[in-house]
Formats: sequence, C-alpha cells, structure tokens
Amino acid sequence: MTINRYGTRITLVLYLVGLVSTWIVFMTLLDNSNSLGSFWISLSAVLLAETLLWLYASYLFPNLDRVKRNLPGYLGLGVVILSYLIVVFVYSFFTRFSDLALSGYILIHSITLACTIIASGLILLYLKSTMDHEEDTRSQLVNLHEIESALKEVQLMIKSMKDPQVKEMESIIAALIEKVHYSDPVIPRSILHMDHELINHIYLLEEKVTGMASGNQEHSFKMIVHHLHDLTRRLAHRNEQVLLAK
Repeated sequence: MTINRYGTRITLVLYLVGLVSTWIVFMTLLDNSNSLGSFWISLSAVLLAETLLWLYASYLFPNLDRVKRNLPGYLGLGVVILSYLIVVFVYSFFTRFSDLALSGYILIHSITLACTIIASGLILLYLKSTMDHEEDTRSQLVNLHEIESALKEVQLMIKSMKDPQVKEMESIIAALIEKVHYSDPVIPRSILHMDHELINHIYLLEEKVTGMASGNQEHSFKMIVHHLHDLTRRLAHRNEQVLLAK
C-alpha cells in the first residue's frame, strides 16, 4: 500500500515537472510570430501525450496485481502512449517550418492521434476481454470448490452416523467427491447453471441427511442413496456437456 501511494506521488511530481519543463522549452525555443499556429499545435500535442503517460502510470501503481496478470496488454498500451509522446516531440522540431504547410502539419498530427486512439482502443478491448475471462474462470473455480466443500460436509455427517447402512453412502459420496475434484472448472456460460443446480441438490441432500435421525430410517436411507446416485448422474452429464462445448 505504501509503495502504491509513494509511486503515485512520484508519478505526479514527475508529471508536473514534465509539464513545466515542456512549457519552458517551447516558450524559449519555439514561440515566434511566424509559426504561432503550429507552435500551439505542437505544444498541445506534447502536453496531451505527457498527460496520457501520467494517467497510464497513475493507473499502474494502485493496480499492480492486475497489471502483472495481464502484463503483455498493459506493456503494449504503455508502448503505444510512449511512442505517441516521442513522435509528437519529434514533430515539434519542424514547428518553425510547418507554417509553410499548416494544413499538412495539422493532418499529420490528427492521423498520429487517431492511430494512437485506435491502437489503444484495441489493446483496451483485449484487456477487457482477458479480465472478463479471468473473472469467469475465478467464479467457476469458486463454484466447483463450493460443490466439493458441501459434499465433504455431507460426508462428515454421514460418517458420524452409527449405522451399518451408511457404508454404501460413504462409498458413493467418496467417489462423487473424487469426480468433482477432477472435473473441469472452466465451463461455458451456457452450462454454468448446471453447477448451480448441483449446489442446490447438495443442500437438499444435506437436509435429508440431517433429518435421517428422525422418522423411517429405511426410507431415509433409500432416499439419500437415490439422491447420491442422482447427483452422480448430474455431474456426469455436466462433464459431458463441458467436453462437447470445447
């Protein structure tokens, strides 16, 4: 947290120093009555590029973890912004002569800015797509982990029962947990509802196991075994759909 705060402050200081230095250099070397139009175009372009670079750097420090996970995209974005700064800075060397073809000078600046915006936009779209996929994967991992954890809780409840009939239930649920453990957590959105259905059915199973102590033991045992087989079938169907979707 401290590194992020100091990094942001240092970035701001460097940005302000850059703005002042740029202003002084342009006012000292480039400002003259013969090239007033191109002077302001060049100065505005350089200041814009410096501002974009500062905004980019300011975003990096508070979001280092996200940047590390998507390093190529953020690195590409930084290269685009830095390239824009270098290019417009090079353009500024021709300010004294650009009034001879001011419309062409404006055009080349416009094209450069447009290319920068397009390239940055494409990279940002890539980053958004990557982050959305990452978020989906994380949520799916949570779903599968929740399924496995819920089954393990039911397994502990079954093991705590002192009844010879629970041996069959123990073997079924142990096999089911193993299948869940080795199931593919990354699934398409179209079949994500299957994981939610599995979780809901496991909660129903937990209620049945809890209520097994009361009422007809034989009837409860048969219902729970049937429920476990149904969960096994649902999991197998879910895994089949995942394979078909890939």
